[in-house]
Amino acid sequence: MVSIMQGEKYANLLKTIPLSSDTVHRRINLLADDIKIQLIDRVKGSPYYAIQLDESTDVANVAQLLIFIRYRYENDICEDLLFCQGLEGRTTGEAIFNAVNTFFELHDIKWEYCVSVCTDGAAALTGSKTGFKEK
Repeated sequence: MVSIMQGEKYANLLKTIPLSSDTVHRRINLLADDIKIQLIDRVKGSPYYAIQLDESTDVANVAQLLIFIRYRYENDICEDLLFCQGLEGRTTGEAIFNAVNTFFELHDIKWEYCVSVCTDGAAALTGSKTGFKEK
């Protein structure tokens, strides 16, 4: 619009003005939210899905839970990172299940379409009495 109203010289000058960090932060969050919505819509449109869980500790000594999801989309099998969240307190199977279940309920992802759960063999994920898979 500036190039039409004032000419290319002023339009090029306007391009050199940097965006504030708040504007950049807001735009990144909007893009991330949009991608998340698109991914959840794809998963909900799939006739089935499988999840892979991994729990690890970051450099700040905070447990991080990651969920990768494999699902069908437009006759292809896609795999994406669905979820990454820090876990407060102990990382028991119940705490991990509750975090995943809360996310699934919040986004209306149905457990009945889950055909497989894969883990790295950690006790919190595979325990037969208290692990994620038991829940």
